[in-house]
This record gives sequence, C-alpha cells and structure tokens, in this order.
Amino acid sequence: MARGVNSCTFIGNLGADPESKQGGNNTVVNVSLAVNEEWGTGDDRKSKVEWVPLVVWGRLAEVMEQYCKKGSKIYVQGRWQTRDWEDNEGNKHYRTECVVREMLFLDSTPQSDNNVSPPPPAFSASESLSPAQDDLPF
Repeated sequence: MARGVNSCTFIGNLGADPESKQGGNNTVVNVSLAVNEEWGTGDDRKSKVEWVPLVVWGRLAEVMEQYCKKGSKIYVQGRWQTRDWEDNEGNKHYRTECVVREMLFLDSTPQSDNNVSPPPPAFSASESLSPAQDDLPF
C-alpha cells in the first residue's frame, strides 16, 4: 500500500501568548492561530477567521514562547492529527490540531524582550521532538 501525505501549512496570528508546559520529558505549547480568509471585491468584500489549534513540542516550543506573543504573525508547517480522550463522566472528546514541525517569524520586528537577540528567520523541529510519532501502531 502506498504511503499517504499528512502535511498542513498555515499563516496567521497567534490568538494568545504562548505558554509552555511539561509534557512528559518535553516542553509543549498549545495555542491557537487565527487564519483570515477574504473574498469578494469592493463593498462586497467579506472575511472569515478560522482558528487552528497548534501543538508545538521541545525546543521549537521554547523558541515560540520566547519570541512570540499574542498577535505575532507566523508561518507554520506540520502534520494534522486527531486525539481522543474520555473525561471523568465517561464522555468522549475529540480534538484535531496541527503538530508544528517548522515555524517562520513573519513580523518585521521580534516580539521578545529587548535584552534577547532576535530569532533566526526559520526554526525547524526534528521528528524526534514529537512523542506522538513513537505511538503510531504501524
């Protein structure tokens, strides 16, 4: 059977300041990206915002937390995943999200503290930073 392709790419603005947590032995950031779609012309111009949940692991999460804040414009590339879990009452929940592998900073000026040097224009994560990769059944 041929392998599939699981890739997603988004450009948008962060909906909140990234805050890292510890997920096992790795740092993880969960944040939403506002992606604006526009269509039409003149007075008929319309727009809609889609909120894309992002999961960022390891060093890439640390870089995001250090250099980005609410409103930062970024490019992300990653893979699409759906997780499921059961709450305490036995209700099943699902969440579909982009697990970020690469990030580009698109703001003209870094959004970090003045004492910190600016980030590189692009930052990539290796596949091993995402623990979910090891949990695949195939």
